[in-house]
Amino acid sequence: AELMPDIELGCVEERLSIRRGFLELMDTMPQAIKMDFVPYISRLFPAMLMGITGDKEKDEDAGLKASTSLVQRFGDLTPDLLYPAFLNVYAAALHGDTPEERNRQQVVR
Repeated sequence: AELMPDIELGCVEERLSIRRGFLELMDTMPQAIKMDFVPYISRLFPAMLMGITGDKEKDEDAGLKASTSLVQRFGDLTPDLLYPAFLNVYAAALHGDTPEERNRQQVVR
């Protein structure tokens, strides 16, 4: 629990190599700690979505993999936690100025 703020910051780090490492952690963490991850969904899911880069190769997009993994694991159990985060990130991505933000917008849609 005390590491979650650092993990959240790492998922949105500007340096790609650091962000990718934290997002890869987020890809496996929900499967590893199962229902103990639920209290952190509303905090970490937006960071995962914002980590989507829109890489052509889907296996290379750590943000997309982490987000998909979380939705597959908890989508039917906690939609009330996932939906608000998805809406907020979607709204934030609507007016993307950078190529990465425009790619994220296409993926999130």
